[in-house]
Amino acid sequence: MMKGVFVWSVSAVALCAQAPTCPSRALVNQYCLGCHNDKLKSGGFSWTKLDPSHPEQNADEAEK
Repeated sequence: MMKGVFVWSVSAVALCAQAPTCPSRALVNQYCLGCHNDKLKSGGFSWTKLDPSHPEQNADEAEK
């Protein structure tokens, strides 16, 4: 399950670069931020400061 979610999330981020409006932040907010936030940091990762439409701004976090 997690592998499928990860692949789908990476695909959404990749497609976001091609789209004029990026729905990735809404996806992250709905499905990821509940566990991957600054308070819980599940898996040692937080989406709080990472903008899925501009992963290059936080490349180290985006690579995780």
